[in-house]
Amino acid sequence: MKSKIMGYLPGLLLLAAAACGSPARGQGGLAVGSKKGRPANLSHTLRLFEQGMKGLSSQKYGTRQAGSSDIRQAIAILVVRMMQAGGPERKARVEHLLEYQGDLTRWARSLLHLPIKKRMALLQWGLNPKLLPLVAGAYSHNLQRQAEVAHPLAKIPGSYTNWLLERLLKNSHRLVYITAMDAVWNRKPTEAMVKTLWRRAVLMGMTPYFQQNRQYTVMFHGQRVLIQDFNQNYWVQLQDGTLAAQELAHWKPPQLSILVRQYLAQVCRMPQMQSVLSQPNGVQAKNFAILAKGLKRSMVAPYLLYLLKRPMTINMNFNFNNTMVHLSNRTLPLLMLVKMAGLSPAKYHFSKIIPFGGVWGLGTIAQENEDIKKITAWYAKHGIKPVNLAHPAASKPSGQVGGGAGGNVGGGGVKPAPRPGIWPKPGLIQIPLIQRGGPLRMGLKVAPSSAR
Repeated sequence: MKSKIMGYLPGLLLLAAAACGSPARGQGGLAVGSKKGRPANLSHTLRLFEQGMKGLSSQKYGTRQAGSSDIRQAIAILVVRMMQAGGPERKARVEHLLEYQGDLTRWARSLLHLPIKKRMALLQWGLNPKLLPLVAGAYSHNLQRQAEVAHPLAKIPGSYTNWLLERLLKNSHRLVYITAMDAVWNRKPTEAMVKTLWRRAVLMGMTPYFQQNRQYTVMFHGQRVLIQDFNQNYWVQLQDGTLAAQELAHWKPPQLSILVRQYLAQVCRMPQMQSVLSQPNGVQAKNFAILAKGLKRSMVAPYLLYLLKRPMTINMNFNFNNTMVHLSNRTLPLLMLVKMAGLSPAKYHFSKIIPFGGVWGLGTIAQENEDIKKITAWYAKHGIKPVNLAHPAASKPSGQVGGGAGGNVGGGGVKPAPRPGIWPKPGLIQIPLIQRGGPLRMGLKVAPSSAR
């Protein structure tokens, strides 16, 4: 048994580092050798490690502090012994091992917040020699390494593997999350996987990206320097939401129905909410329409019918190639209702608008008002009416997925609707246009208009 522990010693020692604090104030350096100055052997290192772990279990603060010091010394001894390697190949192997130990330490730190039984079960599972390289790869700082372990992990069943795959899917780098999305294509998705792809497909971009990034203030010789993170790949990541929507449509998870209805309920309750339904030219709007289309008509249509009754807070009218084009916050709900009914968009005055990426638009406000009355009557004939927001089930569908009541999250709670007659004032809006030449922003003056 001791030989097996000695085989795991490098990993165990540096995993233990995650559980230890920094040296106490006033402590001296670590003695990494024996009394005679010779490097300590592994048996001595193991005894020191075990002595430190025993000290951590003490009821006395001083003993626990000494235990932490013993473990730090054992780790330092191990590192020193590894650093004595000579020759190019040995140095390369040591460099790889040090990086490997750092990956394992990050994995161990991620487990510290878990209950002790689950934490130890995950450690026992992950220390399997066949799984250990994959676990370390999932926590590597090397993006290529993270991407490489996605497909091998996806072939291993179980909730523990799902936990690592969820981490890869949440990664902000395209190399990692696109590879992970491909790896889990044929895997039964977890709730966390569905929520991650939902945010990427629909919610990303609803809050300006420059408000999502952190800011720092650095002082340089009395001068204040403002540093702000900037995601160079933001617009490309935004369009990767289409890939996420494809995967959600492929999975057809039951959580998707809840997320779509919760989102629609929030939009209905909060007229001031910035949503994909009020941006018919956006990538997320197209993704949302694809995902909602796969659900039962009776689940989605009542919310869309309610949105047709809302006042026009966005009214865009312009001339393109001598053809009048009209877009509003009611355009996308109307188009979705037409398509869900299996009716022809052309018979409802819809046509493709090329400069907006091929989005459907109408000709005039009058045509939109006429079509709203027509489609509302069609659904009423088939027994579907606008949702009644006074009913709790309408605003908070059962089995909710994703928390939060914020205006641009797919959470459960919804804020109360404003008093009747109180609507946001129309103003200048920024419409993101995603085209081949890159992102553009088009300022349009919104004209106020009545509901009908």
